[in-house]
Amino acid sequence: MTAALLDALQDELVAVEDFTQVLEQEEAALIDGNLMAILPAIVERKTELTEKLTSYGKQREAALADLGFPASRDGMTAAIGADGSLAETWKRLLTQAERARARNVTNGLLIKTRMDYNHQALIALRLAAGAPAIYGPDGRLPMSMQSR
Repeated sequence: MTAALLDALQDELVAVEDFTQVLEQEEAALIDGNLMAILPAIVERKTELTEKLTSYGKQREAALADLGFPASRDGMTAAIGADGSLAETWKRLLTQAERARARNVTNGLLIKTRMDYNHQALIALRLAAGAPAIYGPDGRLPMSMQSR
């Protein structure tokens, strides 16, 4: 019955690989400054793949339960102990999931950097236009506006 578990792992692996490719496209767009042109397609694809990953994860957990193992990493380790043919696909899945996680962290940092830059540019434009100071959520002027 490990065939169902292996199928679930393989489906999950393909989905994580696809998700990583989308994250790579997102990173390239963030670096090139071309995000707005492809953002809708990226968001749609990431949403689709997230749903697939959730479904495949549930299939993996169900297959583990059908084999009498807990739906966890420990359960997967036990299943691999019972059938070593699962080990390679599981290892590839974990490796690819880590790549996706790291790419997602990088993209988050790129987004934060872009947001910080945009915030500073907006403050500079407001100051140049003589706009009144805007207080932050803490009730204080941003440091860059206090010097004026």
